[in-house]
Amino acid sequence: MSIGQIPDPYDALPYPGNAFPQSHPGRMAAQARLRGLDPPPVEEARVLELGCGDGGNLVPMAFGLPGATFVGIDLNEQGLARGRAHARALNLTNIELRQGDLEQLQIADERFDYVVAHGVYSWVSPTARDNLLKQAGQALADQGVLYVSYNALPGGHLRQIVRELMQFATRAETDPRRIVERARGAVQLVKHAQGPSDVYGVFLDEYLTKVLERSDAGVFHDDLEIHNQPVHVTEIANHAHAHELAYLAEATMSESSFGNLAPGIADALDALEPTSELEQEQALDFLRLRMYRQTLFRKASTPANDVPDRDRLDPLQAYSPMQPENPETANVDDESTVVFVGRHDARMRTDHPAVKRAFAQLGSAWPASQAIEALTNASEDPDAVRQAVLGAHAAGLLQLTSHAPPIANTIDPKPTTSALARAEAERGATAVTNLKHERIPLADEDGRTLIALLDGTREKQALKEALPDDDRLDASLERLRDLALLTKRP
Repeated sequence: MSIGQIPDPYDALPYPGNAFPQSHPGRMAAQARLRGLDPPPVEEARVLELGCGDGGNLVPMAFGLPGATFVGIDLNEQGLARGRAHARALNLTNIELRQGDLEQLQIADERFDYVVAHGVYSWVSPTARDNLLKQAGQALADQGVLYVSYNALPGGHLRQIVRELMQFATRAETDPRRIVERARGAVQLVKHAQGPSDVYGVFLDEYLTKVLERSDAGVFHDDLEIHNQPVHVTEIANHAHAHELAYLAEATMSESSFGNLAPGIADALDALEPTSELEQEQALDFLRLRMYRQTLFRKASTPANDVPDRDRLDPLQAYSPMQPENPETANVDDESTVVFVGRHDARMRTDHPAVKRAFAQLGSAWPASQAIEALTNASEDPDAVRQAVLGAHAAGLLQLTSHAPPIANTIDPKPTTSALARAEAERGATAVTNLKHERIPLADEDGRTLIALLDGTREKQALKEALPDDDRLDASLERLRDLALLTKRP
């Protein structure tokens, strides 16, 4: 029995939504600005999410941008009801969650500055897929940005092997939980049947880790969804063009051909002789066997730059945990070389004093953002700082956004988390959302309890009295600060 034969599969096994930072309007606006667009300020924008589920991605956006307007559309009424309840609990009046079928949806004359379609395009019928781009193209404002995530080829071919294995193993099952259990078990069984050097076994070993880490709902609705269509980036670009949309950029620059490429990859990419940015992205997917993409589109009638423009950086915000690799010997005022390191071993070396000072200032602001204009205005060589910031962004060392949320980088005498994080913790969520629109997993019940208590009314002594393990309070507060969960007081 396939999932398609189960009545209301999203009711049978609900799929809780989460925040996806690359889909945040502030992140989208930053990439659009680098490409020459002038998208409206996110603080007062109109945002549409197609396939919003239970609002797990959209409600946190609406909370963080109270002056903007948000509309979410989804077919599953039970999920929408959960999202509306969450919005009411946060007293949000700037969000509307509507029921609608993507196969027949008509958005009419409404216009939106940012349109999001996360986890939809590859997982719906061809009719819904086409109408998604049609409605997005009609609804998108002239300077607007569309975000679409999808399973990509050629890596999707490998994922399809595992998907077909799971479907075969669950062919007789009707219970969603049992389907997931048997699907995971089948991957483990086939993996263990392979020899230690078998290529199939090596691939399954890596993919099995991802399957085991994914939630039951993730396996059920992503891997085993009745529709699961990977596409080449050139295919979706051509599909978008049919609806008066055009490729703009990847949502994460470091994952694109503008990111730092290993010498072997860079040489091979040149040898394939791509004649456009889109061909370059497609060639890179073949070299990396890419399985998944998050792509930004614009109106085809709106001109854009072929490459990111460093001279358009100044109005943006940057945030990075970067620190000198050897802080004891690092000198930011002379011409000695300093290596700055960040998350996931991202690194960049420089001997330029102006760049070193700017990077040090960025690191000291963490986890809050720093206005790039403040960095360039304070520098004797602002062009060098702009070039370095763009290079660090391409290397994954820093992120860019157009929005600066009120994130605290110190611990207040009466620490505060956002009402959003507190509400998520109080309802027993396994993760909470910070003001950067990032999903932060909760390790234990103590963490959930602490977040719920941080409403700005309690000093440390009161917090210690309310917690079962008060010895960890200082370390826990520092951890919450570093995760951008503490907020500035108004």
